[in-house]
Amino acid sequence: LVCFSSSAISWSRSTSASHEAPSSALFGSNPAGCVKLPLFQRTGEAPSSYVILDPGERIRSMVAIAGRYLVMSATSWGISPTHEPAPATSLADPWWLFGLAALAAVGARALVTLHRRREESVFWVWAAASYVPISQVFTFIYPMADRYLYFILPGLLGAAFWMAHDAVEFLAARLRIPARKLFTAVAIAAAFGAAIFALRTSQQASVWQSEERVMREAVRRYPDGIGGLFLRARTAAQRGDWPAAIAALDRLADRGYAVFIAVDGEPAF
Repeated sequence: LVCFSSSAISWSRSTSASHEAPSSALFGSNPAGCVKLPLFQRTGEAPSSYVILDPGERIRSMVAIAGRYLVMSATSWGISPTHEPAPATSLADPWWLFGLAALAAVGARALVTLHRRREESVFWVWAAASYVPISQVFTFIYPMADRYLYFILPGLLGAAFWMAHDAVEFLAARLRIPARKLFTAVAIAAAFGAAIFALRTSQQASVWQSEERVMREAVRRYPDGIGGLFLRARTAAQRGDWPAAIAALDRLADRGYAVFIAVDGEPAF
């Protein structure tokens, strides 16, 4: 992130025709990125439950996930410790279409700010560089989770502030009112939004009080997902129904689950 951000800053503030410094920083970031990508993958507890063999379907699913993350970051809607969304099997999948439109708009804005060498471009580069490791280029056992947003949020927040600044100045000029009044109104709205997000954070924090609560939340959202199958196998084992327990564990393995230390350490098994 330091390399990418330095590149964007150098590019935005450079007045000479030479861009050797940004190029050097970008090339220098490649080895660091190669090292960090597996570390990000371990954050997701790889390997993956999201095994998609068709390249087109995988690309659509990655774009759909980007759309889900944008909605999650803007509204807090859909936050969960684990997400196992269905792959985007169709070209008419709504999340794929929304993600495609959103990424096109974000990409256009980022290119404009880079071309104009504005500080906002730093944050777009930051967000993009942070998203790549969690975009499922390298798959995680859970393709989505609210905690993966931690890597992207600083870039998105910075870019959002700059976009809001431009929007306020544009509206002030069109409406012929002092920009200071609009900035005050936006600041009040932002404070109100921050309070709502703080409440949502407090509510979600209770889920993380124990591993059992995290699993229960995962089961509530995805009864046939990894958490649901693990709980089903454990419940069956506790009542002595070994065929049902083994069947659920087999389905877990088919989904790519390979954290067998959790199985070995579970008293029910």
